[in-house]
Amino acid sequence: MSWLLLGFGYAVVYVVAEQWLLDGALIGTWFRAMAFATPPVLAVATIVRRRDDWCGCQRVFWGTVAIGLGVSTVGFIGWTLDGFLLQQDPSPLEWHAVLALFGTAAPLLALLAQPHLGSREHAAATTAVDIAGIAVFAGFLFSYVIMGLAAAQGVASAQQSFIVLSEFLLLVVLAALAAAARLAADPAWRTTYQRLALGMLVQFIARSLANAGLWLGGYEGVAFYDVTFIIPFFFFLWALEAAPISPDADPASEDPAPARARPWLIFGR
Repeated sequence: MSWLLLGFGYAVVYVVAEQWLLDGALIGTWFRAMAFATPPVLAVATIVRRRDDWCGCQRVFWGTVAIGLGVSTVGFIGWTLDGFLLQQDPSPLEWHAVLALFGTAAPLLALLAQPHLGSREHAAATTAVDIAGIAVFAGFLFSYVIMGLAAAQGVASAQQSFIVLSEFLLLVVLAALAAAARLAADPAWRTTYQRLALGMLVQFIARSLANAGLWLGGYEGVAFYDVTFIIPFFFFLWALEAAPISPDADPASEDPAPARARPWLIFGR
């Protein structure tokens, strides 16, 4: 529970410091940006530091998660700087919303690597290509919903579409991680999925609070909403504590003529 305790302590320190820095607008803005960035950057750094612990599809899994966290970081920093440094009303109908949604979808894309089935080095390259292709499609979809509808429907209607999409996406990712935790036979990977699922549940609750504020017109860039975005990232670090190391590859166990990866069979045996 060390990372979770650190996360809640981080949130408390953030609230206190944010109130102290309210008078200094520019300092407070950069403080918010760095506070948003620190937890996901720590998770990415942990994944990079442990990259040699994994191989094959298990490395693809954590690599996809790291990319998603990195994209989320850019999105949230962009939201912070755009909303506070440029003195604009926080709006989801901008480029940073696309990155935030993409980062949210990353654990779902990562599950296509099926790391609980073993490292499966022969399938890693094709699985990575499949994930990249789906990610590109998802990026175009998110861009259309956010920017295309904003131009076609107007700000109010497009904002509602964004809220519905973000809630639906979180529910899908949460359901997928919960199913993975339920069906994975490996105890270590089951624990990893459970921790990621709990983090996604916290993120769903936190995002719902922020979306409710946007929907009802009462959203403000204050510490309460900031903390709801910060805390869920510590669950990735908590999950990394349980993430197992890939066993040494056994050439005799590898398929001599491996078939192309079939990532849609996420929990196939």
